[in-house]
Amino acid sequence: MKTATFVVGAAVALSHLASAQAFFGTCDSNWYVSLTTDRAWMYATCKSKSGTKITSRLDLNYCVGNNNGNLVANNSGRFRGSCTDCTPDRDALVIGDVDLPPGITIPGLSEPSSILTCNCKRKDGSITLSSTLDLNKVVGNSNGYLSCYGHTGERA
Repeated sequence: MKTATFVVGAAVALSHLASAQAFFGTCDSNWYVSLTTDRAWMYATCKSKSGTKITSRLDLNYCVGNNNGNLVANNSGRFRGSCTDCTPDRDALVIGDVDLPPGITIPGLSEPSSILTCNCKRKDGSITLSSTLDLNKVVGNSNGYLSCYGHTGERA
């Protein structure tokens, strides 16, 4: 009986995680990030279930962490205290499993992307330049509002 409960619980948890991803398919590609002292606000305009477009913002501290200089998906990761110069790389070129470095594009072949790039501190105090994370694997669209790990953004 305990095994069945665990399996059902795991299935519910995985379905919740899956529904909290892939904002890029239902949100405009001109998303952006605005940095304050302790927050990294992601802004995007997304479609609700009824088709209405809603512009919302989500504090990425709820979604992203810093693991020794690397951006990682992390519930309440609070990366902003140790990462700076965060920018969206909205024009990434993806060929198979190979990504070009942030900022490098090939005219006519680049596509809109959901990559966030930051400079993040390592445990030894040094900086990892251009650490990247695909926000599409972390941030979703919850009826027009950006969301991650059960955290829902607010109307902007």
